[in-house]
Amino acid sequence: MRTIFQAERKDKAEAEEQSGDATAIPMAAPSPTPVSEKARVKLEVERLPDFTGSFSVPLEKFGEALLRGMGGDRKWAPGRPIGRGQSKVVAPYEAEPRQQRLGLGAQVIPPDLKKKMEAERRAKAKEVEEFREKQRGLLSEKGGLQGATSAGPVGSPQPAPTASPAAAAMEVEQQQQRA
Repeated sequence: MRTIFQAERKDKAEAEEQSGDATAIPMAAPSPTPVSEKARVKLEVERLPDFTGSFSVPLEKFGEALLRGMGGDRKWAPGRPIGRGQSKVVAPYEAEPRQQRLGLGAQVIPPDLKKKMEAERRAKAKEVEEFREKQRGLLSEKGGLQGATSAGPVGSPQPAPTASPAAAAMEVEQQQQRA
């Protein structure tokens, strides 16, 4: 850092000696004439090297040309294997695109299995709806729905919640047997 300041002082002193005036300020270089944006771009383009005709290999054969240039003493040629110790030409890997909106690692569900799963889901939904209708019918017969909210009338004992429709159906049958 010290040497930078010393060099700057030395340069300043030399400039003062040459001008003879210690208060003289060196003049800035004259600014270039203003150029329009179009003219500036045109000048820059003219300064660029000419690349036309510099590609002797067509674009379709570019990869093949790269392979031919690699390999040292054992240059690649069409029909020869790639890599050290390879004895046969290996077919390239061809990627299969996944179905739209199918995540990584997800399995495609065959259409027949998908239909079967949908039918099972509908049957289960129908079974649940029938069970609910049956419960509603039993409660309305006993007058349980009159003036009751979904939680039941105030002060009335609530039955324990059932875990599944099958367990609820068994509970309803037991209640019918008691009545």
